[in-house]
Amino acid sequence: MSQQIIDIGANANDGTGEPLRDAFDAVNSNFTEIYTAGPVGSNIQIANNTITTTTTNTNIVLKPNGIGVIQANASILPSVSNVYDIGSNSLRFDTIYAGYFVGNGSLLTGISGGSGNGQAIVNGTSNVAISTANGNVTIGISGTGNVVTVSQTSLFVNGVIATPRTLSANIAVQANVSAMMVSPLTIPNGLQITVPSSSTFNVVP
Repeated sequence: MSQQIIDIGANANDGTGEPLRDAFDAVNSNFTEIYTAGPVGSNIQIANNTITTTTTNTNIVLKPNGIGVIQANASILPSVSNVYDIGSNSLRFDTIYAGYFVGNGSLLTGISGGSGNGQAIVNGTSNVAISTANGNVTIGISGTGNVVTVSQTSLFVNGVIATPRTLSANIAVQANVSAMMVSPLTIPNGLQITVPSSSTFNVVP
């Protein structure tokens, strides 16, 4: 219903305005529509650009009719950082479709994929996977370069290193382990392999 405007006449008490009954019928219709739409008569309060509740600790429920959705036409931002959550431990969202996840990712679980068929980091056909808890780290490489690049200042090893055949960083073998590298092995000037006395390091064909 569109708003009903009461005809008040041209001048005060000139008898040209709308009859009282018709005028108050329009008033009733206007108020009925206001109460039906809300938030009059509820605990919802709208002030400037803020929607809140008049009762402390009361939820605000956004509930579309039928299969309608809640649509945001702008960014959704919290008022402060690292305080509020989306969902809870007992009430969780099902599937989240996103272009990127930005954050430390320390609490992400159940990430599957990669050649290890377990928890993995996958990009194209290359992956880093840990198939079981406390298991080995498996690096799967598939691409034109077909190499593993280590850009840190050193690489700690415990086991067999098949690639790279040419060192791109210092290698420090951990204490009390046996490590092996597949030959041929090239050590560029300025780089070194450090082996403690309690460990062994072999270069094999």
